[in-house]
Amino acid sequence: GEGEGESDLSVQVVGPLTVSVPNKSPHTFEVIATGAQGTVHYQWLLETSAKSFVEIAGATAAAYTIDSVEDEDAGKYRCDVSDDVATVSSPSIQLWVEPALPLLGVLSLLALAGTCVAAGRAILRRPRGL
Repeated sequence: GEGEGESDLSVQVVGPLTVSVPNKSPHTFEVIATGAQGTVHYQWLLETSAKSFVEIAGATAAAYTIDSVEDEDAGKYRCDVSDDVATVSSPSIQLWVEPALPLLGVLSLLALAGTCVAAGRAILRRPRGL
C-alpha cells in the first residue's frame, strides 16, 4: 500500500518527565503511542550506573507500576515502543525518591487519625430516643 515501510509512530509520556515519589509509595509510569502500524510492543528500561538502559523484566505494557518505591529505584526510565515498522523511544523520565517520612510526620499523621476516630465515636453516641 501507499507509504508502506514508513511509520508515524510517536510516543508521549503521560505526566511530568521528572517525578518525586515518597519512599515505599507506589508509582506508575505511562506512555501513549500514536500512529502505530500493526502490533504495538512496549518495553520499559532503566538507566544503570554505566549510563546504559537495561530492559526491566516483565515491564511490557503501556504502563509500568512500581508497587513500593525504594531508594534503588531512583533513576531514569524510558519506554521503547515498537510496531511492525519501527521502534521509538519515549523521552526519559527521572524518578527521585523522597526520604521516608520523618518521625514528626508520622506522629502528626497518627494524631490526625486519632482525631477522626474520636469524631466518629461522638457521632455514634446519639441518644436512642425517637
